[in-house]
Amino acid sequence: MGATLDSYFTFKCFKGLKNRNLENDQIYIDRLNYEISVIHKMGYAGYFLIVQDFINWAKQNDIYVGPGRGSGAGSLACYCLGITNLDPIKLGLIFERFLNPARLSMPDIDVDFEKRYRDKVIDYVTDKYGDDHVAHIGTFNLQRAKAAVRNVARTLGHPYSVGDELSRLLLEPIHGKPQKLETSIEKVKQLKKYSTSNGPEGETLRWACKLEDIISSAGVHASGIVISNDSLHSTVPLFLGRSGEITTQWEMKNIEQYGLIKFDFLGLDALSKIHRCVDLIKERHDNISDFTIDSIDLEDPKTYKNLRQGNATGVFQLEASSGMRDLLVQIRPSCLEDLIALVAIYRPGPLGSDYKSTYLDIRAGNSEPRYLIPELEPILQPTAGWIIYQEQVLEIVKQLAGFSMADADLLRRAIGKKETETLKQQEEAFKKGWQANGYELEKADKIWEDIVAFSDYAFNKCLDGDTKLYRPTISKGRHYTISELYKIKNDRGFARSIDAIPMRNKLISKGYGYAWSLNKDNKLVKNKIVDIRYQGLKETYQVTTESGLTINTTLNHKFPTSNGEKKLEDISIEEDLLYVNDGSKSKDTMYRFNLPGDNLPEKGQQGFQKRDTPYTQLKYYQNNLKKTSCELCSSQMNLEVHHVDGDHGNNKLDNLQTLCSGCHKKAHYQMGRTKMGEAGLSTRLEKIVSIESVGEKEVYDIEMDAPNHTFTVDNGIVTSNSHAAAYAYITYQTAWLKTHYPREFMCAVMISESGNRDEMIKCLAECRRMGINVLPPDINESKSSFYVDSQENIRFGLSPIKNLGETPVAVIMDERKSKSFSNFSDFCQRVDLGVINRLKIESLVRAGCFDSLQENRASLLKAIDDVWEFRKNSKAYERKLLTYTRKVEAYHQRLEDIKNNIKSDTGKALKPFKLPVAPEILGFPDIDSLLELNEKELYQAEYELLGFYITNHPLGNFDPKNYAKNFFSIETLKEFENKIKVNLGAVITNIKEITTKSKKSMAFFVLEDLTGTIEAVCFPRNYTKCKEFLQEGVPLVLIGSTEVTSTENEKITKFIIEKIQPLELESISNVSKKIIECPIDYVEQVISLVKEYEGSTNEVCLSFITKDQTKFNPLYSFGIDNIENFITKLDYIKNEQ
Repeated sequence: MGATLDSYFTFKCFKGLKNRNLENDQIYIDRLNYEISVIHKMGYAGYFLIVQDFINWAKQNDIYVGPGRGSGAGSLACYCLGITNLDPIKLGLIFERFLNPARLSMPDIDVDFEKRYRDKVIDYVTDKYGDDHVAHIGTFNLQRAKAAVRNVARTLGHPYSVGDELSRLLLEPIHGKPQKLETSIEKVKQLKKYSTSNGPEGETLRWACKLEDIISSAGVHASGIVISNDSLHSTVPLFLGRSGEITTQWEMKNIEQYGLIKFDFLGLDALSKIHRCVDLIKERHDNISDFTIDSIDLEDPKTYKNLRQGNATGVFQLEASSGMRDLLVQIRPSCLEDLIALVAIYRPGPLGSDYKSTYLDIRAGNSEPRYLIPELEPILQPTAGWIIYQEQVLEIVKQLAGFSMADADLLRRAIGKKETETLKQQEEAFKKGWQANGYELEKADKIWEDIVAFSDYAFNKCLDGDTKLYRPTISKGRHYTISELYKIKNDRGFARSIDAIPMRNKLISKGYGYAWSLNKDNKLVKNKIVDIRYQGLKETYQVTTESGLTINTTLNHKFPTSNGEKKLEDISIEEDLLYVNDGSKSKDTMYRFNLPGDNLPEKGQQGFQKRDTPYTQLKYYQNNLKKTSCELCSSQMNLEVHHVDGDHGNNKLDNLQTLCSGCHKKAHYQMGRTKMGEAGLSTRLEKIVSIESVGEKEVYDIEMDAPNHTFTVDNGIVTSNSHAAAYAYITYQTAWLKTHYPREFMCAVMISESGNRDEMIKCLAECRRMGINVLPPDINESKSSFYVDSQENIRFGLSPIKNLGETPVAVIMDERKSKSFSNFSDFCQRVDLGVINRLKIESLVRAGCFDSLQENRASLLKAIDDVWEFRKNSKAYERKLLTYTRKVEAYHQRLEDIKNNIKSDTGKALKPFKLPVAPEILGFPDIDSLLELNEKELYQAEYELLGFYITNHPLGNFDPKNYAKNFFSIETLKEFENKIKVNLGAVITNIKEITTKSKKSMAFFVLEDLTGTIEAVCFPRNYTKCKEFLQEGVPLVLIGSTEVTSTENEKITKFIIEKIQPLELESISNVSKKIIECPIDYVEQVISLVKEYEGSTNEVCLSFITKDQTKFNPLYSFGIDNIENFITKLDYIKNEQ
């Protein structure tokens, strides 16, 4: 009998196990047998064989395939079949994450191919199974509010301005999700007014509401392909995509519901970089022509040393941001597992976790990991006691609570999908199993908290957005809700609709401000609001206390109670009391005097009210005797009247003093005045009378500053605040290539990034740092794209040269196959000057293509005129030569006719023609030797034609260390928040001047340094004084601030220029920015010190240093007054520690 599908699948799996040299390892045999039994039971053997087939085809056709990612990487069967290249047992990856026998689900293997060849693999599958059995999965785009408004206005024939105005009034998306049109109409006053009108605006809005969220167009899923046993023509509705691809009219969810299986064909640029690099290595090193990327040592010390130094440019995943590079240096990886952890940690949840600092401290060797029980060590040891991976959660509940792996996976899904009821049930089962294994119940509570904390990375505790915070100071006028605060800051349209643009500017520049937190003494103290985060629609519950106070939260939100901090779902109405503010807000003031005596009133009393003689004396002093500057510091700003003895009722002239606001406060502090936020407000405990569901509401998560993570709401209630493994493997491969073959690697990266200007600038800067020469293109050596020459230099290709094009490049490369060009004249005489015209030759010269022929660019540019004159004369010569040839032929023909006695038409004897004179032969013009262009002209020409500074960058002459001490890089600047004031050292590469409606000039720029480019603006108020320094390609000091805006898909940072001055080598150290280094352990003390000396006299940037002397680029600058005292106190902090 022939083999069945299942038996053939089993055969292939065990054959693969043998190929992996694991056929004698019983652990692997048992695991493989288990997986095979599950796959047979579920009927998925054919799925695995199909995936193996197209992966094998790709590899056989020299298409690189990723090592496998997602849950499929946890399958040993996939590893044996060659679908993945990660050993799941060695890496602790779990099969049940992929296929769980306790639940029926479709297998889902994400396969990465080189992006440039992905379509070839899809073509192979289509050819093999037939184009009626293979189709792309369709997607459908909905007409959102903005498009609906514009389309309806246009269709109804209204002026363009109608749709444009209405669309601009719509609320901006929240977390990329467009808000409903009805929501905008409800919240934006002008839209609400339009919606009830009979004009074009009202008509447009009414129709747009009806047409919102209808399907507007169909598209093709980025990676999803469906393969079917039966013809799709008779089972699924199909259509042709824009590129002619057969596509289903069902989306992915419908495809799976129908029982069809999707396959994910993903494209990954990193694989193309690796492939190109390996090809270059084989091409340049004959002794390793059999080299493969899979043969590299995964424990190479040099590679990890390079990573620990933060050399991550071009390395997959690690080059994305300075934050990732900083974390890389902090973690100090020494093995692949460390890289896996790095990739897993660099996500919003883990980065914000309290465990992060502990983990990094352990990695630095400053402390030892602690385990609740010894049995946790084997599971958590790779991550220093921190639960980072889902697999660790599964192993904990399996080994310590007796869960089956199938049940453990159900817990994992409950965590991922935020299933509250399931988590409750699983908690009971966990604690029961924990006790059954002989462990203490108290420790079960702690480990369950850690598991839930893991889930909190995506499962935030939330408050109803309509809640108002109880704050130390309330801005004049409106007291905003949590939802309003968030939207004002993140949605300009919303802020404009409620006249809150000034508040928006304040929130952007200074943050959300302060609220009251409960301290260890159960008093409310002033504390900073770190952030407010939108968490979407969630089920909320209203808590009501005995005095009628209410608060709406999710069940997992925490409250400080009389019995410790508890989640709402764990609070007992009978036993737990909530903390509430015991004071009356109307009587609270920000400052109080603490000196004894009856005549020390609060601010706002006695001396500041009209009272006969004392007030008259005070008024007389203010109008006639008040000094023009502070009597203590001579400041002329914010002058106030100070009562020397602290008695605001004693307005005798000898008791009054003129002080600035800063000295005034300091004088009061010396007299005993303290901030109420430091003394604290008293609290009381109240009983809870009810907890009731109030349905789904928009909820928000509030993060408060350490150490008091609670906050108080307006009414006074106090409340609280596998994929990695696969990508880490690719990360290591790119890091290994960069370490051992740096030239080939950087060349491969530049080929891949040639269309990305900012990435290319980073690559060129990295090559300079690594000592790799990047040379202009060469007429004899350059290929079409970048390559590494025989002298170990990276050489530009011919294709990137502006004005050239593919056909001239092909002509040049074809012509030089027989013999290299010996000089410029040889080139001009051998190529077709009709194909390679004057502009193209000039571009070749200015780009430096003829530099190796020892003919300077100035001489050749002058020679082009002579060459074109020669070409013009050559054409005339060719015409004359043709005429001469014809005359010679006629001359000889006449002699022959005379010899044969041929007569003319009139019968007369023929006379011989005059012998023609040959035209003068033209010689190719000599090339005059001229002085070479100056350095600036050379690199500006390269910049114009290649898009980059190659021979030298205008900033290349500055010492990198000195430069970094005085300026932020553009790369770093793009990670800043809004309105951060910085100094840039950069060059202008593009200027566009415009005239405003008020007839004033302003300009838009593109700035560039050694790390990237950024758009910049100089408004009229500053443009006049800056204009004299504007010149492209000249190093400049640009002083200004960031302007950050967010769209649905990206964050856009621009630079607002306030001042420009020349940047010269000798003046670089005189720029006003000061960078001060301090140990990273003292962050909190240093930030407090910054607040104490906050001002505008000096700009200070803090650069933190780890214990192993690794430095981190400063991310924020601060305005500081009295810099000498600031530095003295900073030194004291460092010495005290």
